[in-house]
Amino acid sequence: MFVLILPGYSTKNKPEAYNISEVLEAAGHQTLVYEWPHWEDVRLQLRPDFELPTIRSRIKEVARQAELAIVAKSIGTFVAMLLLQKYSDIDPQKIILLGFPLTSLDEQEGKIYPEMIARFKDRTHILQNEHDPHGSSEEVKALLGEHQALLQVMPGRDDHRYDYPQEVERLLRIKNRE
Repeated sequence: MFVLILPGYSTKNKPEAYNISEVLEAAGHQTLVYEWPHWEDVRLQLRPDFELPTIRSRIKEVARQAELAIVAKSIGTFVAMLLLQKYSDIDPQKIILLGFPLTSLDEQEGKIYPEMIARFKDRTHILQNEHDPHGSSEEVKALLGEHQALLQVMPGRDDHRYDYPQEVERLLRIKNRE
């Protein structure tokens, strides 16, 4: 399986993303960690509308024959939802979302989550730290509504770190829901 990893915004997310990548590659997956341009040039800001065509072309370039999975963290989850909304030819077999950044999104932007998750509910897994300062598990449950059963709460965690590579690998292995 080819796994696209869309990390969080800050460069602090880079080691976490590569740690997940290493574990997945050791398990036999091919991975691509998408490095945000502002990681190299701090004068740049993340512009999802600008990133989407580049991400899509990277997927098409690398994932030719393999099944696609997307693992995304924080703002990467939002970019993943935009990607799936914009490009119907991107059809991942698995979507693993780590830590919704609700405090960074306005109400309208947040609405993309239930919309896209409804479309891909049979293959989506969501991990949210219980007391994540960017969006608690209760806030995520409220946003997901009828799809909150897809949410796996990481109890007692009060940070926005999602360095759960073994759990991500386990979720990639389990069969999709019917």
